[in-house]
Amino acid sequence: NPEMPGLRFATNRTGTEEILEYFQDIALDWELVDLKIHHITAQDDRVIAYGTGQWKHNHTRRLVTTDKVDIFRIVDGKIVEFTELFDTAAVVAAATDS
Repeated sequence: NPEMPGLRFATNRTGTEEILEYFQDIALDWELVDLKIHHITAQDDRVIAYGTGQWKHNHTRRLVTTDKVDIFRIVDGKIVEFTELFDTAAVVAAATDS
């Protein structure tokens, strides 16, 4: 839900322009501190990456560490679908002023 603190980037996007907006929206709120990819699996037209990421919220300065799963569907060498899974509750908590 993009209306929740720290999740303005978390909405469906279509096309190159909206994908660029996705990265711009992330950068408005978050700084990537660390990302470790533990496993990558590919089968047919799907690639799944599992890892752990740590981000710092630009406004609260709080750190959040969460497991992260990225699922890509690739057609003719291009990413045509992307799904991102992470601990949204932890992200919202780090982005919320206390």
